[in-house]
Amino acid sequence: MKDKKVSSHYTQQLLANERTYLAWIRTSVAIAGIGFLVTNLHFVMGDVNTDELDVFIMVIGLVSVLSGVLMVIVSTVDYYRKNRDIVNGQIRPSSIKVWILSTCIFLMLGTFLVYFLLLDVI
Repeated sequence: MKDKKVSSHYTQQLLANERTYLAWIRTSVAIAGIGFLVTNLHFVMGDVNTDELDVFIMVIGLVSVLSGVLMVIVSTVDYYRKNRDIVNGQIRPSSIKVWILSTCIFLMLGTFLVYFLLLDVI
């Protein structure tokens, strides 16, 4: 929205869209941070270090960082799309974004679950 004057009756919707975007950004930072935390704890604690587990924990870190990056990209695209739709008086559901982001979170949680199950086995 370059230098385009927007009617004040859109202000509430545009600000709500911005708050939603910032919430997604915070979530993506948390997702990436959790991956770093789990990875660092694994290598710092060092109780159970096997090559398979070391490789798997690196995969966990990579999946969580990539999930965070994907979340930022999808959220940013959706933010600008929603701003345009609000100004044009259109409403479209975010079902594709919700599916993509939910898949990222479930993928990351699944890798954590496998990691913790592997810790029990080893």
